[in-house]
Amino acid sequence: MCTLAVATPISSAAPAHAALDVRILVDVSQSGQRADRQAARSTMVNQLIDLLPTGSRAGIWIYGEDAQALVSPGTVDSAWREAAHRASARIDASSASASPRADFFAGLYAATASWRGNVLVPAERHVIVIGNGDIDVPGGTPAIEASRDRIVQELFPLLQQVGAAAHSIALSTSAKHALLAELSAASGGQRISLSDEPPASTLLRLYEQAMRPLMLPIHGNEIIVDSDISQLTVLAVKRPDTAELSLRTPAGPEFEDNSQRAETGYEVIVVERPVAGTWHFDGPASDDVRALINSDLNLAAGPLPARVFVGENMNLRAGLLAYGRALDNKALRHTLRLRATYPGIDGLPVQTMLRDDGRGSDAAANDGIYTLDLPAGLPAGQQSIRLEADGTIFERLRYLPVEVVTSPVTTIFEHTERSATLYILPHADLVRPDSVHAEIEVSADGEHAGRYTAVRHAPNEWRIDLADFMGRGLHELALTVNAERVKGGELNYQEAPRRFSAAGLEDPRPKEEEEEKPADEIAPSAPAQHVGLAILLGSIALGSLLLTLISLKPLIAGPKAHAVPAAATTAAAVYASGIVESNKLAPVAAVADPAPAQANVVTEITEETETPTTAATRMDAIMAEIAADAAAQVNPKLKEKVERATKSASTSDLSSNDPLLDIDVSEIDLDFNFDEEIQQEAV
Repeated sequence: MCTLAVATPISSAAPAHAALDVRILVDVSQSGQRADRQAARSTMVNQLIDLLPTGSRAGIWIYGEDAQALVSPGTVDSAWREAAHRASARIDASSASASPRADFFAGLYAATASWRGNVLVPAERHVIVIGNGDIDVPGGTPAIEASRDRIVQELFPLLQQVGAAAHSIALSTSAKHALLAELSAASGGQRISLSDEPPASTLLRLYEQAMRPLMLPIHGNEIIVDSDISQLTVLAVKRPDTAELSLRTPAGPEFEDNSQRAETGYEVIVVERPVAGTWHFDGPASDDVRALINSDLNLAAGPLPARVFVGENMNLRAGLLAYGRALDNKALRHTLRLRATYPGIDGLPVQTMLRDDGRGSDAAANDGIYTLDLPAGLPAGQQSIRLEADGTIFERLRYLPVEVVTSPVTTIFEHTERSATLYILPHADLVRPDSVHAEIEVSADGEHAGRYTAVRHAPNEWRIDLADFMGRGLHELALTVNAERVKGGELNYQEAPRRFSAAGLEDPRPKEEEEEKPADEIAPSAPAQHVGLAILLGSIALGSLLLTLISLKPLIAGPKAHAVPAAATTAAAVYASGIVESNKLAPVAAVADPAPAQANVVTEITEETETPTTAATRMDAIMAEIAADAAAQVNPKLKEKVERATKSASTSDLSSNDPLLDIDVSEIDLDFNFDEEIQQEAV
């Protein structure tokens, strides 16, 4: 990769996430406190306070017997964060002062109250619930059921009306997963449970899936910062025996500022208007570190569905935005690369380039809208697609979540020693709820024990009472669902029998599927048949590179590690001439995660039948063109200098008096790792 960063100071600009509106809701009842065995609630709230982008809006509520605003909704800035961190201490109240009741309806109602009547105000809205979804109100079971019905019938429609996604972090396995699952399903949100991993890791995973923040890729312990970044937030999860997080500037010294905070479970450093160049961090492993940014040079994508059936295709459209407008690709077609990494059907990662060549599903060549037809082979489960942009003088990263399901419904089994209820929650984005008919057949020791039809209790909730079977040993149930697909057509689904007893209902997924790692956590593995191609292309590129570097040797001096020419402009300014109006891409606030698109070097060579000699000739031409274009992006004079250097290298007639040498090129990184890049593309 050729990286030409820019040292020009950043100009002040409006925050990129001004339309983001987040409501945080925390259960501080006695039941919530008992479930919070890791004292995770305050840690996760403080972490959210630090992660929320400057310029967004946010508020924090707590609920027990009633609901209280811990921090009123306001614009996130240093003053708001400071006040929110102070207020978060109230979350860790002692058990003696914790409320004996838990009124989830009151909390959710209070957190969303200001959205009523504001449906026309454009915003990306989120509710994050930290708690078990417990409802414990006076009046016993009838009052609890009535409160639950109010949540489903009054608050779910409000969330849908204002386009708010509700996400939940369950504190224990005893959580009311049916209500939390229905809350997420009704609003298109994410749900997650605390496990053996540090709470800070769980919160970070939810935040990446729910908010899809704009980030920078991390290379070992390096973060490459460009001059269009107005804020850099480096957050690290702390584990036992890990060293403290430290950050070093491109100039070498350790970054020292009062913006560094250390909480139980994580550390964070915020850098306002960071200097462009390569920053280094020490301490935690790179897997535990994230580099989040605010920038007007952004990455956007047409929205992917939140959920698809196994075997369904998806089409991803992505592109680059500068100051909220899509960029024409004429000047970028050789320097901008969009790449998606996702799990293949065998669980191994697959890397694919998005294309802007007018072929296949791509509407038009070089219009700046890159496309990728994601294959039908994504494995079942919650998947995370890693999307990267490499624009030669900048990098961007996002994660795009998508749930791949085998069933048209989610089933939740809630039980005690004497009662048991099977909740059936249709995926309303896949099947029409009004058309759903669900039933189960129960058997014991191979003998039929009864057939039961699910009864609808709410717009998106069916139930089957299984209390009669509690305490009577081991039984099996087989679920059958008939429904009409949202896309049209009938669906008949029959699930393999599952065993249940007083201990619970077994999970239908194989154990290895439950533990499957996301694509970005699995070491890439190249298919054997691609290795030869990668080596061939890498060798060709290396030969071209050596010829180029030999001819440029008189121009190269000084450090080369992602350094920057002093006379360059910001990346957004470089691309300003390419800005065009476009409604094809959603702004970043409403986006999925886009991925870096590369100059389709491998595609151009392998899609036609060529001899190795022809391929080498074309490769030389492509590499020369990319190198010249990359240089021209920084300064038009540099291209002329490169051409003159190539012609003059044999006679060494370049001198310090040459008028073209009035630009300092000693810091330009000409270490084009094309061989490595092409091997990655071939894989």
